Formats: sequence, C-alpha cells, structure tokens
Amino acid sequence: MTTPLLTDRHDDRHDDDMTARHDRLDMTTRLLSRSRSAEVHKERRWRPPGPRRQSASLVPATPRFHARVLRAAGCSAGGMGIASPVIPNTMWELSRRCTGRMFLLHADPEVVDAILYCFGYCAERRAIAIHQLTLMENHYHCVATDRLGLRVDFTKEAHELIARCIKELRGHDGKPMEGTVWEPSEQTGRVMLVSEEAFIEACAYAIANPVAAGLVHHTSEWLSFVSSPRDMIGNRAITVKRPACLPDAYPETATLRLSLPPSLAARGRELVDAIELRAAEKQREARAKVRECGGRFKTRAELLAVNPFASPKTAKRRNSIVPALRAARAAVLRVATKQLVAWRNAYRMAFERFRRGDRETEWPTGTWFYARYAGVRVSPDPLWTTFGVA
Repeated sequence: MTTPLLTDRHDDRHDDDMTARHDRLDMTTRLLSRSRSAEVHKERRWRPPGPRRQSASLVPATPRFHARVLRAAGCSAGGMGIASPVIPNTMWELSRRCTGRMFLLHADPEVVDAILYCFGYCAERRAIAIHQLTLMENHYHCVATDRLGLRVDFTKEAHELIARCIKELRGHDGKPMEGTVWEPSEQTGRVMLVSEEAFIEACAYAIANPVAAGLVHHTSEWLSFVSSPRDMIGNRAITVKRPACLPDAYPETATLRLSLPPSLAARGRELVDAIELRAAEKQREARAKVRECGGRFKTRAELLAVNPFASPKTAKRRNSIVPALRAARAAVLRVATKQLVAWRNAYRMAFERFRRGDRETEWPTGTWFYARYAGVRVSPDPLWTTFGVA
C-alpha cells in the first residue's frame, strides 16, 4: 500500500483554494463592473447647458423635474406632449369620472346638495359662468365659459371639495371613505367649444345623457340634477347650504348661477329653443336604440336601490380619442384646428428654448402651467386672445 505524498495532498488543497479565490475575484469584478457602469450612467445623464447653479426664481432644468412638469401639465414624460390653451372668454365642455366607475355620485339628497355647493362656490370664486350641469351616478357634465382664464383653478378646487364631501358622506362608522374619488388614470375631460352649434350640441348631449345611458325614459324622470335650458334665460340661482363635512371657514351658503354665454347672450330665446329641440331629438334616438337592443329603462325603485360602491357591468371603453375642439360645421372646425396647431407649434418652440436654458423666451398667450409655476414671459399677441371664436 502506497502512502500518498504530502505534496499531492497540498496540491489538491491549493487547487481548491485557488478555485475559490478565483470565484471570489470574479464576483468582485462583476460587482465592480456594475458599480462602474452605474457611475458612467450617472455621468452620462443629461444636464442643461450653462452653469449648474441657478437662481431660486428659475426652474432647475433637470430631466426629473421636466418629467414631473410634463406629467402635471398633461404631457407625456418622454418629451413635449399635447398642451391646451387657457384663454379668457372661452366656452368649455368639462367632465370627470369617478374611480373604478363607481356610483359615488348617486342621487342621495345630501350628495347632490354638496356637489351643487362646491360648483357654486368655486364658480363664483373663479369667475366661471355655468350654462349646463348634469350629475350622473359616476360622472358629471358641465358646459361653462371661462371668463378670466381660471378654468384650471376652478376644476382643481371643485374636484378637491367634492372629493372631500364624498369621502365624508360615503364613510362608515364615523370614518371617511378610503381611496380616491376621481379616476386617477384619467384627466378632467375638457373640450373647447368653438361655435354656437358646438355649444348647442354639448348642452343637448348633457341633457339627454340619462336617457342615452338607458336609465330613464325621459330626462325629467332623472333623480339627480339636470339643469334646464330655460334656466339660462332667467339666470336661475340655486342657493345651497354648506355641507356639514366642510369647516366653518367656507361660507354658510353658496349660489349656483346658470346663465347664457356672454358671447351668445343676444340670441337667448333662439338659443334655448335650439337646445331643447336638439335634446328632444337625442332622447328620441336613445329610446329607439334601447328598444332596438331589447333593453328597458330602470324604475324609480331600482334607481334608488343603487349601491354607491358598485360599478356598471358594461365594459370600459379604452383608447378612446377625446377631441380638443368641437364644432358642428367643417369650415369652422378647420379654422379652429389650424389655429390650435399654430398655438401648439409656438408652445413647443418656446418649450424647447426654455429647456435649453433660455429663460427670456416668450410663450404664446394661453400658457398656464409654466406661467404659473415657472414665471415665464407670456406674449401679449392678440392672435391668441381670439382663440376659439367662430
């Protein structure tokens, strides 16, 4: 029997030690390469031209900030997105849907009063003239005129107040409702109305919406709030008491005023008749469609028994295109579209110059976000002050 040499045993252990050492070295090399690649990635990150130190009054031109600014402005985070002008004396069709399409705006008296209070209070604060308002179970439709260019502030404050009231009213055991009220993946629907026909169509659509949804046979049977076109002629004022869920800092009462658009006030009676005629036509079309599909309208008991936390069984529409402008006549729509394209081109060029460090560039009239939060210069060019006028 031959005894193995010590050198053989030593060689085996040496080989094992060297293998383990090489493994450790390989692991360290990989870790170092990862950290170095991360450092190189940081060094290659985009930086604005010019000195890195900027005045506190200027916006830091960093990718992270621009992405946040773009998201807040309704643009894609990858680059310059689609912007909308905010110009005084412009008619808008506004809407907003509840989260998960839940029926959080169900026609409970305290809920309806709270929503009317919030709209009346915010409209008076921001000089918004409301013409048509329809409250559905999970969304609303509002046709209004932005008289001072404060539409964004109006919708922001109104949505915050309504959400605050809904959370308290839909709470349980003295605790407010958890989660969000408005759909976080959708922005406020906003369509600029650039003609009289577009205004008539928007009002008629809002009036006939309960029938088009297959809920009631006629709009007058809807349990929630739907304003009448004749309310605009008489400048109807609806005074609502402050909801108990709001603090005493808010006024005890708020008045929701319905009026004609300032640009169309001279044709008040004819305008109202046209809206009523178009709304009646839309309701007839909706009733015919329900009968054709073999459906039926809900009874009053069924409407009252709706669970506020339920959602419709119908499939949600995805990737639907929301127009930026609305006009009944093609000629008016072409003119308004060209003007909108020109405004967005001017906005894009100003944005690119601003992103490259030019803080003195002029932005087109109607720029809201960068004018409010970055203090950019806005051009007084009258070309944009008449935007949307047919």
